[in-house]
Amino acid sequence: MDLETGIKMPLTGWNLSLKWDTLTFAYSNARAKAMKSLLLPQNKIREMIAVKNVDTVIAILEETGYKQELVEFSTKYSGADLVERALTTNLARTLNKLLKISPKCGKKVLHALFKKWETHNIKTILVGKNQAHSNEKIEASLLNVGAISEEKLRQMLQAKTVEEAIEKLRNTEYYTVLAPLVKKYAAEKNVLPFVNALDEYYYAGVAESTKQTGDNAVSEIINSEIDAKNISNVLRAKANKLTAQQAKKLTIKGGRISEKTIQKMLEAPDAKTAAQLVPGYDLSKAVKQFEETSSITSFEVELEKQIVLFAIKKMRLASVSLAALAGYLYLKEAEIANIRKIVRAKEFGLSQEKITQMVYAIE
Repeated sequence: MDLETGIKMPLTGWNLSLKWDTLTFAYSNARAKAMKSLLLPQNKIREMIAVKNVDTVIAILEETGYKQELVEFSTKYSGADLVERALTTNLARTLNKLLKISPKCGKKVLHALFKKWETHNIKTILVGKNQAHSNEKIEASLLNVGAISEEKLRQMLQAKTVEEAIEKLRNTEYYTVLAPLVKKYAAEKNVLPFVNALDEYYYAGVAESTKQTGDNAVSEIINSEIDAKNISNVLRAKANKLTAQQAKKLTIKGGRISEKTIQKMLEAPDAKTAAQLVPGYDLSKAVKQFEETSSITSFEVELEKQIVLFAIKKMRLASVSLAALAGYLYLKEAEIANIRKIVRAKEFGLSQEKITQMVYAIE
């Protein structure tokens, strides 16, 4: 829904045969670059890392573009949950703004990209139900954008079980994706196959849609994100001692890394060896941290950083096109991810050194 006009934003099918010229995106690209200048500078991120608690982080954020949302939800939420709600609402408003400034041909592709947040909402509800979180806690992380109605999300929230929540998606495209996995979930109570199925559905669709536009820069950004998802899933599987066959079920088709290389990673004896097989991504620093901590978080942070840097590069080098809008979107998502990590880390009392390792510069 457009949070300013109240108009629902329909997300129709993936088939997008679009062509455009340079003038079509001149205005929207200029606006996207102006929006980029309003992203938080790194000294503001460092300031948040340095303070002692979540309340002080909130005080810092109240001096930024997040003030409106923090004030808006301060009567209902507090602490980390307040920040979470403010971040998701701010991002929803940003998505709506990108739609407004984009020409008609670009809107269809942006709608396809925004399906990430439809799947985010579904995954958040299913994981929350699986872990018995309160509806209030789950709702704080939902993003009010996409074709799934508020009423549908409310029905999912009110469901008592994961299976019941999925049933509320009947007559939507996502029910077809999730329904075949319900019986397996009933036996194993493992929500991960649902999460992976939604990821695969999203990436397959958005990769096809951007490919059809002829905008290679956006396609390359999406492919890099698929690579990062596959690398992270394989390394996490290795760290958890899953077999190659089990780990393969967590990979997604597409990306720049060949299936042959993915298979070699799957057959590697451990996470470190698998990481050293990854082409096109420098994971040497992450490998060193992994040797010290045995945590794959270092890989995930490094991959997130490299995707953002790749998006920035494409945003700068691409001719006037959809790439500027898509690139800005990745930068905004990175900013919000950094803030979220800082707040949750403060909530759990992690050190400044640990938090610094978790976030990354986006300038």
